[in-house]
Amino acid sequence: MRLRMRTWISALSLFAVSCAVELWVLHQTHRWPRGNAPHSAIMASSLVNRGSFDVKPSYLSGDYIGVFYYEQLDFHINPLYFTPDSPAWCSYHSFGVPLLLAPLLLAGQHLHIAALYALQLGKVLFKHSEW
Repeated sequence: MRLRMRTWISALSLFAVSCAVELWVLHQTHRWPRGNAPHSAIMASSLVNRGSFDVKPSYLSGDYIGVFYYEQLDFHINPLYFTPDSPAWCSYHSFGVPLLLAPLLLAGQHLHIAALYALQLGKVLFKHSEW
C-alpha cells in the first residue's frame, strides 16, 4: 500500500513540475520556434483542425499567435499563385514536416497537452534540425 502511494505521489509531483516548466517555457519569447518551424506547425494545425493545408484562415485570424509563435508572422505563400482574393492559400513549404507533426497535434489534443508542447516533444522524438 505504501509503495503504491509513493508511486502516485512521485507521478503527481513529476506532472506538476512538468506543467510548471511548460508554462515557463511558453512565456519565454526567445524559446519560440524560429525560422520555418511556426509555418510548418500552422500547416499541421490546419490539416488536423480543418482537414486541408489551407493556411489562409490561420494567417488571417492569427489563431496561431500564442500557440506556435508570439507575434504575427509574414505569410509564406506564393503571390504568383495566391492573391488576397484566393479562396485558399497554400504555403510554399513542403508538406512533409507537417505530415509528421500532425499526429503529435492530434495526440496532444486527446491528452490535453498544449500544441506547442506536443510539437516540442516531437522535436525530441524526431530530432528535427529546424526546431
